[in-house]
Amino acid sequence: MDFATSMFTRCVLAPVEPHIPRYVTPNAITYSRIVAAGLIWPAYVLAGPWLCGALFVLASLSDGFDGYLARRRNLCSAHGARWDALADKILTASMAVLLLALVPLLDWNSVFLCCAGLFLRDLLIESFRGLGAQLGPTLRAAKWKTAFQMIALALLVFGEGYSALSWAGMIALFIALVLSFYSACRYIKRWG
Repeated sequence: MDFATSMFTRCVLAPVEPHIPRYVTPNAITYSRIVAAGLIWPAYVLAGPWLCGALFVLASLSDGFDGYLARRRNLCSAHGARWDALADKILTASMAVLLLALVPLLDWNSVFLCCAGLFLRDLLIESFRGLGAQLGPTLRAAKWKTAFQMIALALLVFGEGYSALSWAGMIALFIALVLSFYSACRYIKRWG
């Protein structure tokens, strides 16, 4: 059994222990990402792209930290795993909408199409999960997709316009899109 499968079995399929409250440190970190998503817009409007980008980067880095803490302290739960995925989607959606609405972009149409593709993939996978599909452990490609998506959005907000950071952000966003469709096809094959 590989590492991802064993972590999925131990953390997600294992019954929730009655002694593990819903509000433990890893879950609190996850919830803070949702709060950060709501603060991204005011940060950009009131203080500009650097504070907004720093807040986004800090929230993005917390994505790996909450899972690490949950595994380290044996506090894994289905509740935490579901909220972790939801918090990622809320955070990235908030930043993507901000980029499309307010930030001058190198190529607005390309960013829009990539973001639309990423959102449609997430909607498809979450729909399968809502139907009770057992998609198994998170694929490495899906984890890389999230990482590239977060890197791309941060680079685009820091680049704000026509800089080398914007070009790097566009490339990272395209890589995230490719990984997104690849992982969606793998999940569909696994479910089907």
